[in-house]
Amino acid sequence: MAPDWMAVYEAVPRELSVFDGARVLEIGTGTGWCAALLSARLGERNVVSVEVDAVVAEIAREALHAAGWHPEIVTGDGRVGRPERAPYDRVLVTAAVRDIPRAWIEQTRPGGVLVMPWGTRYTYQEAVARLVVADDGSASGRFTGGAGFMPLRSPRTVLEAGRYVTGDGFPPGTRESETELKASSILPEDPYAVAPFVTGLLVPNCVYSHGRDEAGTPIVWLYSLVDLSWAAVFFYADNTHWHSQVYQGGPRGLWHEVEDAYRWWVEQGRPGREEFGLTVTADGRQEVWLGEPSALVPHAVPMR
Repeated sequence: MAPDWMAVYEAVPRELSVFDGARVLEIGTGTGWCAALLSARLGERNVVSVEVDAVVAEIAREALHAAGWHPEIVTGDGRVGRPERAPYDRVLVTAAVRDIPRAWIEQTRPGGVLVMPWGTRYTYQEAVARLVVADDGSASGRFTGGAGFMPLRSPRTVLEAGRYVTGDGFPPGTRESETELKASSILPEDPYAVAPFVTGLLVPNCVYSHGRDEAGTPIVWLYSLVDLSWAAVFFYADNTHWHSQVYQGGPRGLWHEVEDAYRWWVEQGRPGREEFGLTVTADGRQEVWLGEPSALVPHAVPMR
């Protein structure tokens, strides 16, 4: 079933749960739509929005002014927030985040809420994170529905696949094996399937891509972001049986990490996104958990 795109993009502001008099910082002005809605609800003096693209920011200002709204629109790097107007009761982020800037938490009152699409580097899939700031400077909360947003302008992951496997064939020392996992487990048709999101939680510093060869065989590629480890998995099938071939290189066994992550998820009862949560500790570590903050998922701590 195709995703309800309107529901996806409405999920982020809906989780904000503003109240009369709330002061809101928005990261990513875009068209100015959310800034206009917040101005109408809270008063334009309680709204400040930061946009990194000067042209986009100016177009948003003009659109807002034409509609009769004059919130502060700042052209700048959203990662630094707007400390001059802090503290805020709510922070709304409309760009995908991998590492949550410390400035956003520091500029939010204890008890305040941050809402953003958050994900790992494994895929471009995110989940909406709703974090509540604590007195000690940490922030924690659960994920809600799936999301897919443009990532923050900087920093972004830049991957040069040609550095991992050069030439037309696999390099000497390539390790070969097979896998029992089917392509449907790793390549679900639903773009908001839970399995890839959870795999990214357990397999840190890894990028996943997929495609097909000239014969139409599904292929998964995995690349490590901390060394030149890689993996390629070919899922062959015909009318009577299927089998797969795994090729790996480098110090990490990336495909084995993905297999372990998938099996862990199955063993846990295939929990959905809403059963996972995220904590940003007072010293900036991002910890992902299942059920409650003390139950960290495997490999979540070294995600940074």
